[in-house]
Amino acid sequence: MNIWVGIEITRQMRLEGGALAPVGGLTVGGVNLLAHQIGIAKQLAPSEQVCVLTPQADEPMLELIAQHEIRELAPFDFIAMLAERAAAGEQAGVVLLRQIVPIRAAAVVQPAIDMLAAHPVVLSAVGDEPCMAFEVRRGDQFSGGLSFGIEHMQQISPDDFAEYIKATDEPAVAAKLAAWQVQSRTS
Repeated sequence: MNIWVGIEITRQMRLEGGALAPVGGLTVGGVNLLAHQIGIAKQLAPSEQVCVLTPQADEPMLELIAQHEIRELAPFDFIAMLAERAAAGEQAGVVLLRQIVPIRAAAVVQPAIDMLAAHPVVLSAVGDEPCMAFEVRRGDQFSGGLSFGIEHMQQISPDDFAEYIKATDEPAVAAKLAAWQVQSRTS
């Protein structure tokens, strides 16, 4: 199955030194969150099928996009592209990641991609609750409108993702990112 990956960029404004911080430069514990998610995305799909979804890119974001040879699209343009491809008969899976919800590894998402044969939509979940780690859909879900209420839940560990929603989340996110780096070096 052909895989596309969209990385949703945060719309939350952050201040650094009294000025608005560029979203593409959002770093926690020394790790650029967008660069981290791009690395995960490139393990799931070829670079030309990885898209950063943003209404307006900033300089650090554009630098990362160029460095990794991926694409930048507005979210609605991404949906329109997927709808056109589905209408043309392309059988694809679409993985949606979020900049502010880094995941530990591409292996966390792979079981959800494998489930697309049986389920048109697979959401990450912890326990009975969906979480923001990822969303995986069949490409045909983008032609004729998105379907809701048909989601299958893919259970993941809370250790497999981190949510940087508010400033107070930063220490916990930094600790998880550091632990993942240690794990990847030792495995």
